[in-house]
Amino acid sequence: MEQLVKKVESLKIGDPADPNTQISCAISQKQGKRIMDYIDIGKQENAKLVTGGHKVDVEGNDYGYFIEPTIFEATNDMRISQEEIFGPVLSVIRWNDFDQMIQEANDTEYGLAAGVITTNLENAVKTANLLQAGNVWVNEYNNFQTGAPFGGYKNSGLGREYGKEALDMYTQSKMITLMNHLPPIGFAD
Repeated sequence: MEQLVKKVESLKIGDPADPNTQISCAISQKQGKRIMDYIDIGKQENAKLVTGGHKVDVEGNDYGYFIEPTIFEATNDMRISQEEIFGPVLSVIRWNDFDQMIQEANDTEYGLAAGVITTNLENAVKTANLLQAGNVWVNEYNNFQTGAPFGGYKNSGLGREYGKEALDMYTQSKMITLMNHLPPIGFAD
């Protein structure tokens, strides 16, 4: 947690046109307020606010809605853990039982993507196979490969984007079985 907080607090919040910016503004004021509402919900649910959680001003960007990257230590039953916030808010859920962790990770109506950080390749593959997510990245995140499909499970995404699987959304499959000669008399009666 200490390393995560240090990294998050080092991220540069700034103008979206500045190439050094790492965290920019919410897409709209409406979404910015929605993100701040979720931060308030996390506090009301007694999630531990570890860092962030405030709106910030960025010089020359009076109309932008900028929010500090926020980390909560939460439990799986909290709304901030179960709902898609679409903002710089991370809910960290500690675990010490692998099977329980997998159950909690899959106990959501969403399943767009997941990340696994580990030095054990066997555990990474086992975990990735058990997670109900359309994409699972190991020791990285948001690594989109050319031609590889992207999309979610459950109520995440709209099918598959990219790759051959995206083209499948525009097709309708049909199975036709035929025999090139008539069956013997009485066979199909």
